[in-house]
Amino acid sequence: MASIIKVDTIQDQDGNNIISEAANTITIGASGDTITIPSGATLANSGIVTGFQSTGIDDNATSTAITIDSSQNVGIGTTGGSSKFSILGQVSNSTAKFVRLATQYMDIIQTSSANQILSTGKSFYLSTADSTNIVFQTDNTERMRIDTSGNVGIGTSSPSAKIHGIAGADWNSTNYSFLFQNEETQNSYGNTVRIIGGGGAGAGNSASNILTVGDNDDNIDFVVRGDGNVGIGTSSPAEKLEVYGTEASGGVEILLTNVGEGGGTTVPYTAIRSKLNSLRNGGEIRFGRDSGYTGESSSDSNIQFYTAVNNVNTEAMRINSSGNVGIGTSTPSANLEVRGASSNGQIYLGGSTTATYGQIYSDNDGTLIAAADAGDNASGSSFRVSVDGSEAMRIDSGLNVLIGTTSFSSGSKGKQFENNANAIALRSGSATTATTFHNEFHNPNGAVGSIRTSGTSTSYVTSSDYRLKENVSYDFDATTRLKQLRPARFNFIADANTTLDGFLAHEVQDVVPEAISGEKDAVNEDGSINPQGIDQSKLVPLLVKTIQELEARITALENNQP
Repeated sequence: MASIIKVDTIQDQDGNNIISEAANTITIGASGDTITIPSGATLANSGIVTGFQSTGIDDNATSTAITIDSSQNVGIGTTGGSSKFSILGQVSNSTAKFVRLATQYMDIIQTSSANQILSTGKSFYLSTADSTNIVFQTDNTERMRIDTSGNVGIGTSSPSAKIHGIAGADWNSTNYSFLFQNEETQNSYGNTVRIIGGGGAGAGNSASNILTVGDNDDNIDFVVRGDGNVGIGTSSPAEKLEVYGTEASGGVEILLTNVGEGGGTTVPYTAIRSKLNSLRNGGEIRFGRDSGYTGESSSDSNIQFYTAVNNVNTEAMRINSSGNVGIGTSTPSANLEVRGASSNGQIYLGGSTTATYGQIYSDNDGTLIAAADAGDNASGSSFRVSVDGSEAMRIDSGLNVLIGTTSFSSGSKGKQFENNANAIALRSGSATTATTFHNEFHNPNGAVGSIRTSGTSTSYVTSSDYRLKENVSYDFDATTRLKQLRPARFNFIADANTTLDGFLAHEVQDVVPEAISGEKDAVNEDGSINPQGIDQSKLVPLLVKTIQELEARITALENNQP
């Protein structure tokens, strides 16, 4: 049977309590004492130890390794202080791990230049278990948060989009909401994307760039300004879209590509379309094909221009693959073909005064009409034709036709069809008093006559060169033929009050046929008469020969008298 010693108090030789018991509470040592558990000894506990308070757990060297204070704050390498768990100590290398959790571990690391959380072997989650936000701070100031809807706010605590960034109370060329670049050190714009956000109504904000994209040569390739203008190749676009280039040997191009593999009956196209507001069409320009799609090698492209008619974009003009321009037609067959919506295809040509214009048009029967001052709103207008930079012909406002001159006067060269009160008269002028051709008449045999002037007279000339004639005879009876002519006095039916001397054409025709044109009793298809005409100058040779014959007889008679 084991021995039992029952005591209330065990004291040392100085009378200090080592172990004491009172009210079922056992106290070991006194204030200021150190209790040492020898190496190899085990402290077994099958009950509850209450009121335990430690000033430190020794590291078997010279320092306190772990401290748990009366507020249950734990310190490793330091007292607990005001934090529930604190770690402090010198790192022995650049990747000293202060905390490692699990086999596939997560480390909390302090290097010589930074603090780090490192997850190895498993995904790292930073999350909340309820409807609370994740907030990131520096210098005790919030810099970023992820709210309960998943929106990320940078510079704002209430993000309204998946990524919502605010640069500051005001913004400028160096205060960005977002900046993306491919190297840590760059030129002003080299290989960067900059987004400037926020910005109140500060002066100059509308002209500042809110989005820029730069290249490695420090050029701005793309910019969106605060006033909504977009620039490609320029940082200061003056319009809603401005494309700028410096191609010394090429062009500045905007490329639209339609890669649709349409069938043979489809007509693919690309287009630039306009809307005047959210509801009303404003026209478009289409780049398409003249025929159905038959493969990428087809080159029958065209440009189509549409205008809005009753809010429906309708083709107004087309340039086809041959370079032909069609207005009012989609199939132009000439360099320029104009078709009217109803009957007339019209072209108006005018200056700055809209009321006066020239007009060219053709109607359905193919009649071509060119009109000067078509609206009759000006005085002194004319229709002119110019050749090699010089005026060749005009029709003036008096309906006079002038050829080779701008105005007709004696001593000027040119022709005029004069529109006088009773007729259209032909006037021909010469700039010299020497013999001059005014009119010359030709047929397949060459020149057969002319009208000429000299200093004081006019000659009506017919061809009579001996080299043009053969079978010449001077021996014929003119008197007998002349006596067959029947001169008469008469009046024309249309002019009953005028009596004339002359001939009846058909009566002369049997005697001097070359003097008569037409046939006796000829009529036109409508039954009206087709009258004969006479050239009385053709009677002159017969008259001359008759006079010669009479002169010979008179001379003979005179010679036979005693």
